[in-house]
Amino acid sequence: MLRGLDDVEGLSRVDSGNMLGAVNRFPDYLAESAHAARVEAGNLRAYQSVVLVGIGGSGSAADVLSEWLGPRAKIPFFVVRDSILPKFVGRDSLVVAISYSGETWETLDVFRRAGRRGCALAGVGSGGRLAELCGGARAAFVRVPQNILPRAALGPMVGAGAVLLESFGVVKGVRASLQEAGRELGRLRSMVRAEVPSSRNQAKRLALGLHGRMPVVYSLQRMSSVARRAKNQFAENSKVVAKYDLLPEAGHNEIVGWQGRKTGMVPVLVRDMGESKEEKAVIEAFKTALVTVARGKPLEVRTRATSELGRLLGPILCFDYVSVYLACLMGVDPTRTEGIQQYRRFFSLRMRG
Repeated sequence: MLRGLDDVEGLSRVDSGNMLGAVNRFPDYLAESAHAARVEAGNLRAYQSVVLVGIGGSGSAADVLSEWLGPRAKIPFFVVRDSILPKFVGRDSLVVAISYSGETWETLDVFRRAGRRGCALAGVGSGGRLAELCGGARAAFVRVPQNILPRAALGPMVGAGAVLLESFGVVKGVRASLQEAGRELGRLRSMVRAEVPSSRNQAKRLALGLHGRMPVVYSLQRMSSVARRAKNQFAENSKVVAKYDLLPEAGHNEIVGWQGRKTGMVPVLVRDMGESKEEKAVIEAFKTALVTVARGKPLEVRTRATSELGRLLGPILCFDYVSVYLACLMGVDPTRTEGIQQYRRFFSLRMRG
């Protein structure tokens, strides 16, 4: 029986699939991805848009790439999370399919549709049918290490995607940024890993504050990748339903839903060291309104990082730890995801019918 989050041996017994070990390797995977070989991108051309395709953990990589590299690029980035390819996508678009397994049905379908439209194609994954499709289309493919749980492969997927986009001439200087962010995440890991007691461990304290309650995560629009990833990790690792919303939009509508104390729910605010004066005012006003209408203090996640990528991945790494600690508090193995397997089986049966 777990005697608390400082019971490291007890955590290991509950976490029989060693999800904590996978989370611990996140900074290392990210730093190592900076050494990926340059990708042969074929005949480069002037692109008018970048379309990143992915679902689940691979979709999280697409979100991070879009929010990190989109502002650097001179062309717009779009993320597609289903099997529908927007009508504007055509020969002047670069379509990057991201699927760790290489078997995600929706992503493969979009890749094929993009090929029929004459788009420039590329892929990121550990192999599977996506690698085969890229080979058949003579499209660039960046292979990431195998035998990682897909939701724990965010680091190498982000790194591989960034190196690929640099090879296509969309952005520059990603390798140094990956190494810097890896160092920043390494420092964060030293403060939130299992061996650090709850009295000094932000992630453990947050898990204790969330135990028995539904997390509602709020972030700035430009950090939506953090909030969505947190919601997904609470679902997959902690086996709890969570939700997320974005600011400033939530201050114009959702704040009313907190009227009266919601004892079964708790708001969690994602903070950024690089908040502008306006952004800080938005978050502080929302926080004060929450205290006023919900009569409860929201929790906050704030990590120390100065790089653009580190400021996105820092809170993501913190939430990864939180989700595993919360699972252990509840006595559930964070690695198991039977619901996803059932969904895929039912989907496959209906597609055949």
